Amino acid sequence: MEDNAHLTAVKMATLVLRDIVFQCAVLNDHRRIILPEKSDADTDELFGIEIHEILNEDTYTPFIYFGYKGKIEKGYAASALPDYCEAWLKARDRGLLKGDQLRIAKKAEWLIRALAKTGLNGLIDESTGYQSKRGSKNLRNAVAPEFH
Repeated sequence: MEDNAHLTAVKMATLVLRDIVFQCAVLNDHRRIILPEKSDADTDELFGIEIHEILNEDTYTPFIYFGYKGKIEKGYAASALPDYCEAWLKARDRGLLKGDQLRIAKKAEWLIRALAKTGLNGLIDESTGYQSKRGSKNLRNAVAPEFH
């Protein structure tokens, strides 16, 4: 785990996308991060699955930062989320998933598609200057069938 003692969260929120809920933050160096869920075994999870089972820890090493009120937190780069979803989709395509794992792969597929649509809308808004005119939840609402 990187030692990033200089990093602090400047904004934190709960992101709700349909039935997928996770904590997220923006750090003082402008990094966007996802805070993992904690399991009963105190391991990091997303969708109820241990992160290290899906992502290569050499590539997606968690880093520490100071959250609100100086509490030390651990997070993962938000850019790891599409890779996490992609790992589920590859496993499904290879026929390696069963039962509840298929349900998780379906969530991953939905999420990766919704992120792509939202990202494209965000890039267009940024290119045209429209982001200063849209509402704070406009990107989420722009892909309403996916997020609601």
